Amino acid sequence: LELAPLIFDTFDVHTTCEIDSLFELIERIQPDLVMLDILLGPSNGIDICNSIKQSEKYSDIPVILMTAGFLLNKHKLCEADGFVEKPFNMENTLAIVNMLLR
Repeated sequence: LELAPLIFDTFDVHTTCEIDSLFELIERIQPDLVMLDILLGPSNGIDICNSIKQSEKYSDIPVILMTAGFLLNKHKLCEADGFVEKPFNMENTLAIVNMLLR
């Protein structure tokens, strides 16, 4: 969370670890893209991705899941628009982000 604004310095980045209020944040910010880690403590990015993609209001927001390689195939359990394996390659990650923001 602390590195995201530095890594994606050409974007307006908002971060949160408050998963319970994620939809309030989405409503307030109206993001062009959401990046989620699959492992989020008691919640997980797959469930949140599914909630976003099943929402009539937010389903068109691209979602990128990221996690360590041992969960590589877990992203198939939701309709994520992209997946980034950690540690991630910045060039590839930015290419995925830019492709989804076209």
